[in-house]
Amino acid sequence: MLRPRQAPAAGVWAGTVAHRAKGLCQACYTRLLAEEAVEEPPAWRLTFCYRLSPDLSVVQQEAEAIAALVEHLHAIGAVLVRRPEQQPHTHKPGSALVFNCLVRDCTDVERRAIRALRDDVDGAAAAVGVAA
Repeated sequence: MLRPRQAPAAGVWAGTVAHRAKGLCQACYTRLLAEEAVEEPPAWRLTFCYRLSPDLSVVQQEAEAIAALVEHLHAIGAVLVRRPEQQPHTHKPGSALVFNCLVRDCTDVERRAIRALRDDVDGAAAAVGVAA
């Protein structure tokens, strides 16, 4: 039988086990323990460069650069650990957007989730007649 975490194992609580589930039900607590047991792969640094075009606005190209970064991460089987940091850039011909990223390899669960998300996007684009 479980007792409140702060209650001593004496008196009415003798022979009981302290509740450690952080306010969660048994199923949620078990799932939390399983998730905590999975070790994430080590993180590593990645610098991603995206060449600017004089024909598009910088705002549009920033969005395109982020999309290209995500495609690159999918291709190498990695995910972002935190938001990429964009280095300041100049508006000179031949300049580039540079992103400093902290990434790590995908876990199997993340790989399946990314694949499912991409399938959903591809299916939605096909449904409206847009090439994904």
